[in-house]
Amino acid sequence: MKRIPAERAALSSEKDKKLFNGIISLIKQHKRFLLVAHVDPDGDCVGSMLAIAALLEGMGKLVGCYIPGVVSEKYKKLPRMKLLLSQEELKNYQYEVVFVVDTPTVERIGNIISANDETIIVNIDHHPTNERFGSINFIKDKTAATTILVYYFLSFLDRGVITPEIADYLYLGIMMDTGGFRFRNTDEESLAVASELVGYGARASEIAREFFYMKKFRSLKLLSCVLANLQLFDNGRIAIMELTKSMLEESRAKVEDTEGFIDYAAAIEGVELVAFLREIVPEGVRVSLRSLNNLNVASFAEKYGGGGHKNAAGLVIDYDLDKSRDLIIQGFREMLLMS
Repeated sequence: MKRIPAERAALSSEKDKKLFNGIISLIKQHKRFLLVAHVDPDGDCVGSMLAIAALLEGMGKLVGCYIPGVVSEKYKKLPRMKLLLSQEELKNYQYEVVFVVDTPTVERIGNIISANDETIIVNIDHHPTNERFGSINFIKDKTAATTILVYYFLSFLDRGVITPEIADYLYLGIMMDTGGFRFRNTDEESLAVASELVGYGARASEIAREFFYMKKFRSLKLLSCVLANLQLFDNGRIAIMELTKSMLEESRAKVEDTEGFIDYAAAIEGVELVAFLREIVPEGVRVSLRSLNNLNVASFAEKYGGGGHKNAAGLVIDYDLDKSRDLIIQGFREMLLMS
């Protein structure tokens, strides 16, 4: 079977071309843009946002970026993060068009915009649960990372706009959302686009070390606490990890230092379902879910207002840690019985 080159894969339909031309028209017609990421953004979300920010600034546009909640320190040092607006600055920032990236619902961006008002919204995402709240919605839920979709748009616009800086942002997103090219979503498309981005100047080795492998000492101290309390259930098919306030205090770490912790439980032989519960006040318990088989953790998360992908999802539970753990274990057991 003849394969479509990665940079043209998204352009195989007239619908995609029409969407891209619509985005280009918005960029040409307007001057002031706001780029928004979801709460607790990962590398794919940050990379998508900053790649578009770099493009727009290169075209002489006025650009502001906004991320609700906490941003990991490792992302703050990226060049275009200088465009990040505080919540107070956002109130006074005048914009004409909003780009929302890697975000399935407006709730995930703190409801700063509404799908029902007259705001022009460009919604670019790869989540199957995306509610298509944009004026333009470029959604591909089979794609490993939103940065791949941004790459397709930039390739359609003009491949010359992909600078080494932009290539870094896009490569970062693919690498983080595929777990360093180890997760089940690592496919021909993600590997091909990553390879092409290296050709555009992406610093693959440096990005992997700086954003994927390098850890703060406090993060490793916190990891030791979390692993010491890791529990297995149902003959090792279910793994539960927990982060408590006391663990944070003991290690002098931050919640953001837990990125990647869930992968340790997922690496245990025989484990099929993993949950990482983080005790956060006053919101309750934030839960990350992983499936190592064909079970759909996104469907489970949606029952409680969460969402995500089939093999990786998240939610917030308004219970204490004990009740939240019981809820997750019961839900996992039901999923295993139905499989």
